[in-house]
Amino acid sequence: MNVTLLSERRAKEWDAFVDQFDAATLYHHHAWYDVLADTYGHDKRLLVAYDAEDKIVGVLPMMLVRLPVLGAKLIACPYQASAGPPLADDDAVFTALLERAVELGREDGAKFVEVRGPAEDERITGVGFEERHAGTFDAVIQMHEVTRSTIHRGHRQDLNRVNRLGIEIREATSLAQWRVFYEMFEELQREFAAIGLGWAIFENLFMRLPNKAKVRLATLDGEVIAGSFLLCHHKTIFSKQAVVRPEHVRTGVGKGLVWSTMEWGKEAGYEVLNLGISLQSQSHVLKFKEGFNATARPLSSYVYSLGAKPPSYEDLYEGYGTLKKVWQKMPLPATKLAGAMLTRWFC
Repeated sequence: MNVTLLSERRAKEWDAFVDQFDAATLYHHHAWYDVLADTYGHDKRLLVAYDAEDKIVGVLPMMLVRLPVLGAKLIACPYQASAGPPLADDDAVFTALLERAVELGREDGAKFVEVRGPAEDERITGVGFEERHAGTFDAVIQMHEVTRSTIHRGHRQDLNRVNRLGIEIREATSLAQWRVFYEMFEELQREFAAIGLGWAIFENLFMRLPNKAKVRLATLDGEVIAGSFLLCHHKTIFSKQAVVRPEHVRTGVGKGLVWSTMEWGKEAGYEVLNLGISLQSQSHVLKFKEGFNATARPLSSYVYSLGAKPPSYEDLYEGYGTLKKVWQKMPLPATKLAGAMLTRWFC
């Protein structure tokens, strides 16, 4: 077996191999890493395993994140907490890819190698990675199993309210419409004391992966009141970000966005909707997702220390109280600029 970095001339082979797996997502597609590299300046580390006949038998997409003073870290995969483990034909290939990742981390001078994915994966800890239970969950919906009659009664009532109010939900088809979503997203990120993603990632995805990245906008009387940012590939749609203007939360439009995505997704041939990450403490968010028949799945961060360890998710999401209060009071242009810089590291 030969485990090496992907050559660009074999990128199509990589994607064809990935799409053999039900678990394949846009986070496994090589083009996603091209966008990340161009947007944030990270270095691609797309590991691929070949058998004796030079056939791909496993892949592990990673990014080397390096900044002055802060150092370097090797992550599978950044900007996502559930799709990091290798896709491989068997456990031996799975292990070989992780072992090569650790070697690569040393060669690159990384402080640690991190793999993010479902909890209690002994194949990862068996290679020497430390599992750090993050108190986080993603929520997965098998869309073909969900009908209006199977979702929570309160959800159905809110969907009826969305219809009565005349709220329309449609795909954004222009960069200007994507910008509307971005501005709303950045404003609410500041309100929730969270950093944004920067405009560049949205612009690059719109230009380079128009069939993979989608924005859906909800309008009421011609005003955009909510929206969702989706990453779509193979069988799975990731609801990457969803935002609702606070004054319109009671309209039920947040639930309308989820239902609209499922209706569109099923028609487009997708099977799974991942509603993203929630903290264990966010019981109301988990309840919202479970009302759509979503199954909560515990996630972990697996870390191989090469001299340091990353902060826990609890620290990132629930710590830094004083700094978050300052962030909420900063002018929006300042948080947009600072957020685009910070998200290069906090990924």
